[in-house]
Amino acid sequence: PMVRELRRIRSEIWRIGINVNQIARLTNTELGATREDVAVIRGQVDRCDRIVAGIDRIIADRADAGGERAQSL
Repeated sequence: PMVRELRRIRSEIWRIGINVNQIARLTNTELGATREDVAVIRGQVDRCDRIVAGIDRIIADRADAGGERAQSL
């Protein structure tokens, strides 16, 4: 149950990160965002990446400890 919930959260965060990245790219190329805007958005994407990596580690650890098979995410 916990692994499933972490996987769900991970997927949601991953989608958010992708959306933020797309917004950053569009803003930077077509709407003339400032360097500061781009830096803030990139920082948020990096934060999402770190969160997802942490969730991946938790899932792998729980799966190994609980006998659940960790699946590729």
